[in-house]
Amino acid sequence: MPHVLSLAPSRAVAALRGFVAMLGPVAGLFAVAASCSPASAADSRVIYMVIQAEPETTMGEVKEKFELARQATTGCNVREVLIEPIDPQTFTILRSILQRGLGAVQEQQPATVELVRPMVGVDSGWSIDLGNPFELIESVLITLPGQPGGKEGGEEAVRVTVPGPNPEGYSLKFHSPGRYVLSLPKGVNPRSLKAEAVSDDGKSDLKRRVVEQEWPSVGRAYLVTLSDVVGDESALFASLKDPAKVSNPIREIQDATKASLMVASFVEVLGNRLRIQEGRITFTFTKPQGVNPKRLWLLFPLTSQQLAKERAALAAVLAEPDGFKKLPETIRGSALKERLAPGTGGGWVELPLVADGFTGTLLIDVAEWKSRLAESPGSVGDNALMVYEFENAQGTKLPLKMTEGYIVTDRIGEWLPALRAAK
Repeated sequence: MPHVLSLAPSRAVAALRGFVAMLGPVAGLFAVAASCSPASAADSRVIYMVIQAEPETTMGEVKEKFELARQATTGCNVREVLIEPIDPQTFTILRSILQRGLGAVQEQQPATVELVRPMVGVDSGWSIDLGNPFELIESVLITLPGQPGGKEGGEEAVRVTVPGPNPEGYSLKFHSPGRYVLSLPKGVNPRSLKAEAVSDDGKSDLKRRVVEQEWPSVGRAYLVTLSDVVGDESALFASLKDPAKVSNPIREIQDATKASLMVASFVEVLGNRLRIQEGRITFTFTKPQGVNPKRLWLLFPLTSQQLAKERAALAAVLAEPDGFKKLPETIRGSALKERLAPGTGGGWVELPLVADGFTGTLLIDVAEWKSRLAESPGSVGDNALMVYEFENAQGTKLPLKMTEGYIVTDRIGEWLPALRAAK
């Protein structure tokens, strides 16, 4: 039965503030509500929802449900609804994390223990928990759907053992007493699993059993971003449940307001290095310690392929005799003057040193970039190459050699979210 798990906003400071979680619209929904910047309206919020839907549900269908609910709701205004596909395993992992701490949700779960759960922190990994520390798995039999073009209703079975050898991409490893980690090739979605286990407590005879379970159904998953939410979001959720307002509405909303989910990191936070506002993109980078560059050159934005190509071209320049001396002139040959426009690759952006950081502004046609992103997402990269440049009183310009060398590779993760949110 479709259901929604709703979490109250957290007041704690974290990488994201005020998390709200939900499970539900077609099959399930997980949502995160983040507080807005001080410049926004006092009660303006952004709500992120991770949606689980049936395998045949499309992005357009999900968006239509939210648009219908938005149009039919009074007391809650939403400026924009953005839908993006995500890995279905993301939803399953988030739901598993939340359910561990939500007694109200756990009470509504089936009494039977799930044998297979997604393994947090292991890509395409699944935990098999036998519930008995004295049990050992001898092998598992994984049933896969039939291949396209094969016999109708046909299925394929793959056997995986602890010692192996196993088919490519499959492995089964001991994790802890009674628990194993099963790894699958990326994109494989089994139908069921059968585990052959043996119990050996050292006191009685060996006991064997076969444990079977249907594979956890995750269907498709989407990230829904509700921008500039003002008012009572419960009114929107009520519309999503109302069959008179939304086709195939949410059937049930589970109250989970006693739980909060926050994101934190011990990794150094660099801050927001770019912003897009009123047709301009502004870059701001901190000055590295121990050196005194006059400016920072930023080659941006680059796809992975463009990054490799540009890096190889610069490496060829540096390989020449005194090549590092030629680097400033090479960079200036393709420097951007006023405008950052979509093209076949990035252009060098000059960011002069201002106080303790590098900053610079270029014009940007937001509509042009958004059109490129919609038509060809793979052509809009977020990678960058950076060169810190020294200049003395006599005007001699030389690149600074950093830990990574003269050319520093970086990824500007703020770029695509800022572009999507820009007006």
